[in-house]
Amino acid sequence: AVTYSDIGDVHRLMGDYERALAFHQKALNIQENVKCNPLECATTYMNLGETYREMKDYTTALTYYQK
Repeated sequence: AVTYSDIGDVHRLMGDYERALAFHQKALNIQENVKCNPLECATTYMNLGETYREMKDYTTALTYYQK
């Protein structure tokens, strides 16, 4: 899950937000199906929030930041 999240972050930094979201969502799906480390889950939520913020979808970004 951490690797998917890292790959998503690279795509976000390159401006490929759709691919970034796909990889972050894969990470989140894995983390939700196993008992994940709270720090890893928080990092994935933060990465999703950052991606949505950069897409100027502030409402969705805030939702992920608050998780």
